[in-house]
Amino acid sequence: GGYKFVMNTFFTFEPSLFIQKIGQGSITVDFNGKLYFREKNWLLFSYQGSSDVLTGIGLNIKENMQLCYIYAMSTNGIAPYTSGSQRISFRVDIAELFRKHEYR
Repeated sequence: GGYKFVMNTFFTFEPSLFIQKIGQGSITVDFNGKLYFREKNWLLFSYQGSSDVLTGIGLNIKENMQLCYIYAMSTNGIAPYTSGSQRISFRVDIAELFRKHEYR
């Protein structure tokens, strides 16, 4: 995670930036932001290097588990031919599980 800006007692905002270059290809830059409500629920917005805009909603089920729904809209040349894509993801932070159950 990155730095979270506390907006008030209910909301915090976490911006992030992802820069990527694969092989001899061009550099892509993603701008992302998560708006947390009481550190449990969150809204996501992402602009992915002139190809997609994503919005999503998520829930931190436990400290190490998240459930998320994301809708992606294309902004490149195929945009007129697609209505976007949807995904549901379930994330488990395995490292966090191992830290909690370390054997001494």
